Amino acid sequence: NEFVNVAKKNNYNFQNPKLVQRFQGQLLGTDKDAEILKWAFDKKRVKGESEMFTTANGDRIVVYLNGKQSEGLVDPEAVREQINSGPIRLHRVG
Repeated sequence: NEFVNVAKKNNYNFQNPKLVQRFQGQLLGTDKDAEILKWAFDKKRVKGESEMFTTANGDRIVVYLNGKQSEGLVDPEAVREQINSGPIRLHRVG
């Protein structure tokens, strides 16, 4: 999308977490993490919205909501990395 292209073109630090939970605590390691999570999980938010947050030291964080997951089962693409990197255990039955 255009947001990603502009960020990369201008050499901004770009992060795209695949799976974010409302009360996960730390997101980017800034003093604005809780505020960003609260904003992102506001029920009024819709895909494509953005917001700018300013940290205590003056850094600016632009947040873009690229999607929302409904309650229930998680999108397999969001957890593919966790599934692929996890241990595989085989148990013989019988």
